Amino acid sequence: MSLDPHAQNEVLSNSLNAHIYERLTSRDENLALIPALAVGWKQVNARTWDFQLRKGVHFHDGSLLTGEDVVFSVQRAQHPASAVAQYARGLGHVSHLGNGLIRFRLDTPNPVLLDHVDAIPIMCRQWARDHGVMVPLSLKASQESYAKHHANGTGPFRLLSRQADVRTVLVRHDGYWGTLKGNVTQLDMIPIANALTRTAALTTGEVDLVTAPSPRDLNRLANTPGIVVRRTLENRVVFLGFDQFRDELTTSNIKGRNPFKDQRVRWAVAHAIDYDAIRNVLLRDQVVPTGCLLPSALTCATVPEMESRRALYQPARSRQLLTEAGYPDGFEVALDCPNDRNVNDEVLCTALASMLAKVGIGLRVNLIPKAQFFPKLDRLESSAYLMAWGGAELDPQPTMEPLMHSWDERTGRGEVNFGRFSDAKLDALIESTAIEPNPRKRLPMIREALLRHQAQAYHVPIYRQTLTWAMREGVNAQPAANNHMRAWFVTVSGN
Repeated sequence: MSLDPHAQNEVLSNSLNAHIYERLTSRDENLALIPALAVGWKQVNARTWDFQLRKGVHFHDGSLLTGEDVVFSVQRAQHPASAVAQYARGLGHVSHLGNGLIRFRLDTPNPVLLDHVDAIPIMCRQWARDHGVMVPLSLKASQESYAKHHANGTGPFRLLSRQADVRTVLVRHDGYWGTLKGNVTQLDMIPIANALTRTAALTTGEVDLVTAPSPRDLNRLANTPGIVVRRTLENRVVFLGFDQFRDELTTSNIKGRNPFKDQRVRWAVAHAIDYDAIRNVLLRDQVVPTGCLLPSALTCATVPEMESRRALYQPARSRQLLTEAGYPDGFEVALDCPNDRNVNDEVLCTALASMLAKVGIGLRVNLIPKAQFFPKLDRLESSAYLMAWGGAELDPQPTMEPLMHSWDERTGRGEVNFGRFSDAKLDALIESTAIEPNPRKRLPMIREALLRHQAQAYHVPIYRQTLTWAMREGVNAQPAANNHMRAWFVTVSGN
């Protein structure tokens, strides 16, 4: 987890940093966009947007927020090492016209510009210069920097102390410009990797809220006096990805070939998964199987064919496809899986190995902490991997560009296409949707792009998570679909 707000685009880091670093926009309790550091905005023309900066906002060190800080932050976020570069580049050329007026001049129209603005945290230029962090640290290169462990934002909470992987303490910023609904004055964020330990910490009073209780413990927690369980459908989809660019997989017993380059093999994987067993037995009805790779179920509903065409559990079909592809005896390969990111990742990956073994695909499950998992993906060292993708955005573009587009170093598209598959027709569709301002013309392009990606099985969606939080009685916190714990909405009563 990094405190550098441009260095890592991952739910826990984003949730933590949102307390410290703000954006020009924010999201209300229902995830609708609202003004934040900008009091308002307008689209001047198809390629020009203006944002008016809020006056009198101070960073935690007391320095005044200026238009130059916004320009610096956007340009820093556009740096190749930035984890949010694919969004920042969509903002085009940024300038401060004076008196807090920020202008974005685009090379092409951007129908999701507001979503991209909402992905860029604002930093203090002078603080960054003083501490030698004018560009983001590179997690791929395992770099360390002052900004990874220190912070200076404008948000409702400021950093009090940090022990990496142990405890991060935030306290309310007395000089905050806005008003807060919640009454939390100190937030202690404690990473607890083991699910049983998390549950025990809650029931013994060591912690007040757990954002990822084990599904096995939910019934017990719901019936425990003094504990409250709340649920919502999360904007997050869990899926499998594959190396589709090497001629030979680095972790397979098949030499001279890459099975995952064959669409039939990818569909064989998809049909080998018992989705109902995962939902009903493994994860206790806390997930919804899906064929749609978009985070929001509401957005997926605009292309209903994706669910009707999703893979079903058909092991005989899997074996047939493997035989047709030239692997009648199957093959072996390593599956990289984080053990401390999503609910029951470890259990899921172990179950997937058992399911795929029945059709001849032997998965050697490699369980690693997310601090090692993501850099390994960035280095393109995984033959197969379990990943999740989420966010507050309802538009498909922030998913299609980084996840489904071919890797393009110039534009940053395809940055999280870790399988490095390449599809020129799919790319053209995604690029067209990125610049088409007319919703009626744009929706058919989106539909065609999503269905093409699904038909090729470039990724294999498994399920959408139900987000469950458990908290002690007296803590009033409602889970948000983007899984950000926002302490400024939380109220606490009692002892």
